[in-house]
Amino acid sequence: NVSILGWQAEPETVIGRHRVLLNTSFNEGMPNTVLQAIAWGTYVIGFDNRGMREIRERYPESVFLVNFDDPVSAASAVKDVLSRGIPTQYVVPSAQDAKELWIATIQGLIRAPG
Repeated sequence: NVSILGWQAEPETVIGRHRVLLNTSFNEGMPNTVLQAIAWGTYVIGFDNRGMREIRERYPESVFLVNFDDPVSAASAVKDVLSRGIPTQYVVPSAQDAKELWIATIQGLIRAPG
């Protein structure tokens, strides 16, 4: 079954009930919905853009990229991931955890000798 949900105010309430998230955003900085899907153990198929490539580098077994102008490859990717088992759930840091990590990293660089 396919659910076309459109924009969701609280996507975390529905992501975990699905096996695949199809992210059709043309431009992403840090796609939070994608991170939420990975944390729930949901496969992600998304357009090949900078933000999605960064996340794919970290979670290659959960994130699959397709070209913007190729709906056939997107459909093929959906079929492919549905034939796989359930992906591993990951611990994805919260925004607060990420902020604290960046602050600690920057402070470490400022204090670093040399």
